[in-house]
Amino acid sequence: MALQQNYLRLADRILDAGHPVSFATHDAGLINELLRRHPGLVDVPLVEFEMLLGLGTSTLDRLRADNFTTREYSI
Repeated sequence: MALQQNYLRLADRILDAGHPVSFATHDAGLINELLRRHPGLVDVPLVEFEMLLGLGTSTLDRLRADNFTTREYSI
């Protein structure tokens, strides 16, 4: 729980400051909370979501369908 709270706190600070950011997480709950806190996030330039191949594929597909920039990495 503390990890999620810190992730969101730092994400809020980065977004509020207007910096480019890539959110690297497959945690759908965390992503949904970011979208709830920042409803206009899709319109913010230089914001993207990243995941490892095979983790959270449906979430990544949904984000892509909602016009977010996404990346999927394989190792």
